[in-house]
Amino acid sequence: MLSLAPRQELGFVKAGELRGGAIIFTIGNDRFRVESPLPIASGGPFILYVLHDRGWQPISKNQPDHLQFGSVSPRELALLQKK
Repeated sequence: MLSLAPRQELGFVKAGELRGGAIIFTIGNDRFRVESPLPIASGGPFILYVLHDRGWQPISKNQPDHLQFGSVSPRELALLQKK
């Protein structure tokens, strides 16, 4: 999960940046770059914080082969972490 807010209390760590239409971050030895022809967020550049949940698995059998986008509120995330 990606966040522009630190959210250390939820386990997010500083991992990269968002600059214009590019998101760049590192998890372990893997470096990720996601690009958009349009700015992803106005202003910036921004520090990017990442929460990497190694145990997460998609629900559908077809989902592991596809990039997924979505959102979760801090409250929802806190509830998920308590499970």
